[in-house]
Amino acid sequence: MKKIKKVFVLMNSYKTFGFEIAFLQTVGDIIKYAIYSKKIRKKSKINILFAKLIKLKDKYVQKWMADNFSSLLNQIDEKQLKLNSSQKIIWTMWLQGADKMPEIVKICNQSVEKNRGEYQHITLTYNNLSDYIEIPDFIFDKWKKGIISNAHFSDYIRISVLDEYGGIWLDATVLLNKPLLYKSIEDYPQYHAKGINSFSNDFLYFEIHNWQSYFLSRFGKSKMYLFLRNALEMYWKEYNKEIDYLFLNHLAYLARSKSKTLRAEYDSIPLNNFAVEEMYLLLSEPIVDVRYQNIINSGTTSIFKLNHRHKFSSTKDSQETVYAYFKRIYK
Repeated sequence: MKKIKKVFVLMNSYKTFGFEIAFLQTVGDIIKYAIYSKKIRKKSKINILFAKLIKLKDKYVQKWMADNFSSLLNQIDEKQLKLNSSQKIIWTMWLQGADKMPEIVKICNQSVEKNRGEYQHITLTYNNLSDYIEIPDFIFDKWKKGIISNAHFSDYIRISVLDEYGGIWLDATVLLNKPLLYKSIEDYPQYHAKGINSFSNDFLYFEIHNWQSYFLSRFGKSKMYLFLRNALEMYWKEYNKEIDYLFLNHLAYLARSKSKTLRAEYDSIPLNNFAVEEMYLLLSEPIVDVRYQNIINSGTTSIFKLNHRHKFSSTKDSQETVYAYFKRIYK
């Protein structure tokens, strides 16, 4: 009875977006819970059905996005606006401050320091946010009250600093394993990982192979982040519940689907960082693991998206693990 009640409470939280989205988002959340709690095997045939349901949910979310944000996109797309110039900054964020970083985050932070080249590396924290951007009171208040989650607050911050200053955004759990091709990235108004290889449970996440918010950049006069910033402010001023966890992915997809200029910017971005999602599962494997060696030797991936919520081994079969290696070189 309690579980049924929780389902209805969950569905009710989405009701403002219409019955179809409320129902399908609830089903989607249950699917994610079943998969990540390992109640369903990864290669189960039922995942085929799950994938179809998730795709249907995303279709309804996209329609809602188009209905609510196409007008804003057209306004920004058509106006001749003076856009901010771009600075050579790599942005990361850990709100609690550097001294509160888990070990894997410290490793990632040091990897950026080591490979930042001529770029300034700024780590945003709770104490210095106001030095760089002005956060609307309603967004800040809703975040402090827990209405806006840390993940979605972070979405607003990353979009805002890229709109305001430009540069490169890397999540705090992104390891920069070698200097990025900075000069090449600067040739593109916007840039991000694109053409990412398939990975476990990727069907759960909208457009995950083509656009990821953990690695973004703006150089030049792209209006992408201006649109995303305005859209987020419009949304959170009116609503108290995210329509989708990957809300930002949906907005970015809408932008490049409806705007010819932003579509052209997106199409110009070369495929890059194919293995960005693959290193995480290898952290507790020996450094001699052929999968790790293949990724490193291919030379096609500079960044790796890691996760700070799990523990990793330092040795396996008497061999140094990938995690221990990264820890050693990025002290």
